[in-house]
Amino acid sequence: VGSEMCIRDRAFSTSDLTYDSNANEYYFQFNHNLGKFPSITVKVSTGQVVEVPLKHITKNESRVYFKGKKSRKLYAN
Repeated sequence: VGSEMCIRDRAFSTSDLTYDSNANEYYFQFNHNLGKFPSITVKVSTGQVVEVPLKHITKNESRVYFKGKKSRKLYAN
């Protein structure tokens, strides 16, 4: 393993978002299979990097939360 860095990227569209009516927000849950709790970076369709709330479900699965419904790309490392 050493200094090797694993990065997973995943583009997703508005149809991939799930609406949580109790919290009045959308979320995207995804498997990254990194075997750790990675840092997550989200880039919106305009190219801006934004901070979003996230929850690590397991060491291989995370969830990110959004107030609006836009296409994005996320990176986990």
